[in-house]
Amino acid sequence: MSQRILIPLDGSELGEAALHYVEDLVSRISSEKKVEVTLFHVITALKHDVEIRGGGAGTITVPYSESELKQMEADAMKYLDKVGENLRSKGATVLSKVVIGLNPADEIIKARRKSMLTWWLCQRMGGLASAVGLLAVLLIKYYEEAKYPY
Repeated sequence: MSQRILIPLDGSELGEAALHYVEDLVSRISSEKKVEVTLFHVITALKHDVEIRGGGAGTITVPYSESELKQMEADAMKYLDKVGENLRSKGATVLSKVVIGLNPADEIIKARRKSMLTWWLCQRMGGLASAVGLLAVLLIKYYEEAKYPY
């Protein structure tokens, strides 16, 4: 039987706190079972502010162009691939997934439903843990004063 783990990451140190726990978990179980880890990132910045100068000075909000969104996806994928290096070295199969959506919680729940997960690691999603259904959820408390959360 394989173990499937989803780790939502937003690029922050706080978001990456779960990785140390997963690396330890993978080290413990990868010799007995196949471990598949999906690193998951949601791009939610679909619009940005543009400053207008001159007579009608001010700021307007405009959507990102298709090419800007593609670049954001490529940057996020590169980030996930780099973050997954330690997990790969510990024996896990690492998948990287980037989606564009308005609400990270909704996108994470959709991903969970599509992929028959065994574990879902969450650093700080509040009430989202109760919304994922019958699934082992590990919530991680991060201690700012320490480099690593444990």
